[in-house]
Amino acid sequence: MPNMHKRGRDRGKHNYYEHDDRDFSAGSSSENVRRVSFKGSHGREGRKWNRQGWDQKLRVPYNVGGRGPLRGRMRHPRDSPVPTMRKILQESSFSWYKVTILFGGKYDQEYVLRIVMGYIRPHTFVPYGFTRSGEDVSFFVDDFTIAEQIMNADRKITANDGNKLRIHVRSNAAPFVQVDDKLKEKLKVAMSRRYQTTNKALDLHKFHADPEFIAENILFPLNRVNLLQAVVQIICESIPELQALDLSDNKLQGLDCLKPLVDKTPQLKVLHIAKNKIRYLNQMEYLYGLPLEDLNIDGNPVCDKFKDQSTYVREVRKRFPKVIKLDGIDLPPPITFDVEDDTPLIPSKGSFLCDLNGSAVIKQFLEQYYTIFDSDSRQPLIDAYHENAQFSLTCTPGLTSYLPDSRNLLLVSSLDKRQRLLRQGRSSVISFLTSLIKTQHDPSSFAVDLLLFTPQLISLSVTGVYREPTSSKKLPIRSFSRVFVIVPAGSGFCIINDLLSITNASPDQAREAFKVSIAPTPAPAPVVAPHPQIMVSPDAPVPVPSQNISSPGSISLVPCTNVETQQQMIAALAMHTGMNLAWSEKCLNETNWNYDSALYIFSELNKQGKVPSDAFIK
Repeated sequence: MPNMHKRGRDRGKHNYYEHDDRDFSAGSSSENVRRVSFKGSHGREGRKWNRQGWDQKLRVPYNVGGRGPLRGRMRHPRDSPVPTMRKILQESSFSWYKVTILFGGKYDQEYVLRIVMGYIRPHTFVPYGFTRSGEDVSFFVDDFTIAEQIMNADRKITANDGNKLRIHVRSNAAPFVQVDDKLKEKLKVAMSRRYQTTNKALDLHKFHADPEFIAENILFPLNRVNLLQAVVQIICESIPELQALDLSDNKLQGLDCLKPLVDKTPQLKVLHIAKNKIRYLNQMEYLYGLPLEDLNIDGNPVCDKFKDQSTYVREVRKRFPKVIKLDGIDLPPPITFDVEDDTPLIPSKGSFLCDLNGSAVIKQFLEQYYTIFDSDSRQPLIDAYHENAQFSLTCTPGLTSYLPDSRNLLLVSSLDKRQRLLRQGRSSVISFLTSLIKTQHDPSSFAVDLLLFTPQLISLSVTGVYREPTSSKKLPIRSFSRVFVIVPAGSGFCIINDLLSITNASPDQAREAFKVSIAPTPAPAPVVAPHPQIMVSPDAPVPVPSQNISSPGSISLVPCTNVETQQQMIAALAMHTGMNLAWSEKCLNETNWNYDSALYIFSELNKQGKVPSDAFIK
């Protein structure tokens, strides 16, 4: 039964284009024709086909005119004997909608547009890029509501010849424009009309709606990447002195094409990109480096993502700290440094000393401490720590040998484990240090920051690298950072808090490590006589340590004969003891310029009240 559902133009004598319901019974003239009947399953009526081409099983609407399936979803009342079709237009991501009027080419352009506008009144529209393609005509509209109104006019507008206008609207058809030399010249002419030489401002607001373009039936949608790139190229080549640019209401979704403006238009201070389709604030990072003072991004979806104005302003100023006007609202002046942009910064230093008088003390402390720390036994360091000292270690997750003892508070949530990993007390600290892997530090890599240096407290931080001597040919290089807090104890100082952080050395650190030859680390000398706890003598000059260490962790000095060094020692002792310079010199002279001995004798005599009051008169 060919062409059962086809309604053709030729209705011949023996051609049946509609359903044939004649009954071929046994008594008819066509006795030899078998009777055929179609019955619905389970006694229900058979499937009905209506003349509008509706497949009730697949629910797919077909265009009766033979142009394929209609766009959009269709709905029909379940109880209606003849299904009705309702198209639903999806909103376009490009914000452009293509309208096609089938067989509209036989009408005059002005006439067909007039009757469409008349039907959707009071709505109105601008037909961008009106073209003829065969028997059809098409154009673009830039508004979803207008596109929906035009779509609903399908087969409802009667032309002067009695035919109904058949209108299709597509939301996934973005306009395409080929950029060539001829088009670039038109762009330059249009941009020159919109450029104001007095304030060096370029107004490209709603560029596609330029009256000249509409008169010439030209469509320039700047949300097409190739067109926006052409515009930016013209700006960079022709107007690098540009100070203000308005790109509002151009349906822009991204700003990556504007990145060349950062280098080519260094004076651009005003940028308006309101009423576009920018969804994420990180698109603004393509413009990072522009000295923007007036920025307008109002009307973009990104603005709806901020709960309050202060957060919005803060995020914008992170990228453009000089902005004083945002979305047309004046902002409070930004907090900035009162320096010129090209002011050179002070060169960074490897170490920082809050007090130059502490240089010698810290140097001797580190030399002596790490000499013992890198030796075969760390037990002599016990006199370097306070009785109530605390020590903790933290490391990166990759260092499995240190990880069980790591007290990283971000990773260790258990309070009991945090308490257990905090080594408290001199014996506990030394016991743990002794259990750590043997090390060899590179003193040339040390960077020392002396953060606080007073008679009551010393705080310093030291960073550097060390290696772990193992049987492996390639010794692992580690990077460390250590913070010491030192307090007075007896006639000297000792460590009250010690924090050690360990990571893998960076490639640069590993490459530069141990380039300076280092003599073998000497073993610490045994304890030969008891000595007060003097780990560090504050404000000591740069003396020459003796070859014998009288007590582990203490500093013994040979007599000093250098006049400049003697003056430094006098000033240091005066600052630490409170005595005047004359009595400080006398004290040092009587102890043969041994700073530790002078400090110890002063401390003992001061406890007994035997230091005369004249010594403190300045």
